[in-house]
Amino acid sequence: MEKNLLRMAVESRKKRIINDLILTDIYKYSRNELHQLTLTELEHEWQRYRHISNKDQLKLN
Repeated sequence: MEKNLLRMAVESRKKRIINDLILTDIYKYSRNELHQLTLTELEHEWQRYRHISNKDQLKLN
């Protein structure tokens, strides 16, 4: 039962990050490739986007 809960949590987090990355339209993978990435890889890609986004915010100020 615990493994199923963990798997569900991981899959839910992956879906959220994938959806967020698709909405930003700033990612270096195709949509199909995003679904093949691990949670760790997706989180890294999300952090990369946030870093880019923060740099752009600083430039505007």
